[in-house]
Amino acid sequence: SEQQSEENRKMLFDTVKKEIREHTQIEEDLVYPVLEKFKETKDLISDSYKEHKLVEKILADMEKMKPSDSTWLEKIKELKKNLDHHVQEE
Repeated sequence: SEQQSEENRKMLFDTVKKEIREHTQIEEDLVYPVLEKFKETKDLISDSYKEHKLVEKILADMEKMKPSDSTWLEKIKELKKNLDHHVQEE
């Protein structure tokens, strides 16, 4: 049913959101502070912080939406695109 599909999307989103936020927190607390001390990685880390902020904005936008909203799937695509780029950079 449509309601069950929406509930499944919401559950999956909540799981993905939690995992992304945990990963981001670990990077920002443990990895980035060390790497930004080095000239070779300082700019990359600065970019990574910006990428984290963008992903967080997408997640926050999605939290305000229902999975049945027509723009929700577009936000999923935007999230995936940004995450793929971030992973590629790392």
